Order: sequence, then structure tokens, then C-alpha cells
Amino acid sequence: MNKILGFWIACSLVLFLLSLVYLHNQLHRRNSIFAWWLCLGVSMQLISAYGLALGCPRWLLRLWPVADAFSFALAIGVLVMAYARRSCPVNQVLLYGIGAMVALNMVSRFCGNHLTVAQRAWLVNIAFFGPAIFLLLMFSNVRTDRLPLYLNSALRSLSSAAETMGEQVAARSQVHPRVIRKVAGDKW
Repeated sequence: MNKILGFWIACSLVLFLLSLVYLHNQLHRRNSIFAWWLCLGVSMQLISAYGLALGCPRWLLRLWPVADAFSFALAIGVLVMAYARRSCPVNQVLLYGIGAMVALNMVSRFCGNHLTVAQRAWLVNIAFFGPAIFLLLMFSNVRTDRLPLYLNSALRSLSSAAETMGEQVAARSQVHPRVIRKVAGDKW
């Protein structure tokens, strides 16, 4: 249960960051239906957190299927609008990201009937989490083709900073031999 809760928190955080990046970069002008889909998703995450604090009331159990239906309808609307305006790079990214999200979600819902409820919840979360990370990376202007270069330069800067810090610590730790012997207890 703790793993599912942790994964739900990670998905909520990614959804919230995705909505901030999408609205901050004013990408809602390219596909406004996706902005509505994000608003529905963030509001449902907040309502679910409130419901979790209340102990999962009955109204929340009735609200989730309705929210899922609206979410799928908005996702189909996003895909239709993105396909109609596919010359725009934002809509191309939405076609890949939301298309993968809908496809993986449908596979996990319809082919996961023989799985336990916890395993099906994992599949649904993974169906959301992977494409949402893709959308977050693409909309935050991180070029994924340059990502290995970014990681390589970050690791190099960390290793050079560690070497510099190690040299500074070694230079400071060089004290006179008499001080070391007095600390160690040797008498001269």
C-alpha cells in the first residue's frame, strides 16, 4: 500500500509540474483542451488527497468514474485537436504523449482483468507516469537528444568540485608534526 501511495504522490507531483510548465510557457494557446485536461487532473488529485485525509468517503468513490470518463473524453479531444493542428510542435508532442498515455491506459484497463487490484493500479499509474514525464521534459525545453550530454557535463562538474574540495581539505589538514604527536599522546 505504501508503494502505491508513493507512486500516487509522484504522479500528482509530475501532473502539477506539467500543468505549471504548460501554463507558464503559454502553451495553452496551442491546445486549450489539454489545459482543461490538466485542470481536471490536478483538481482530482487535490480532491483525492482531501478524500484520503477523510478516510475515502462514498462520494469520492462515485466521483472517480465520472472524472475518468471526462478525462478520457478530454484526452480524445486533445488528440483530435492535436491531429488537426499537427504542424505545430506542441501538438506533435501532445500526439505522442497523450496518444501513448491513452493507449497504455486502455491496455492496462482491458488486459489487466486477471491481475489483482494493486497490480492493475500499478499498471494504470505507469501508463500515466511514463508519458507524463515525456511531456514534462519536452515542454520544459529540455532537449532529450542532448540529455546524455547534460548528464555527462553534470557528472564532470560534480567530480571536479569533489576533487577541489578534497584538495582543500587535505591542505587544511596538514598541521605541524608536534601538534599531531601532542594530540596522539606522545611526549617529547
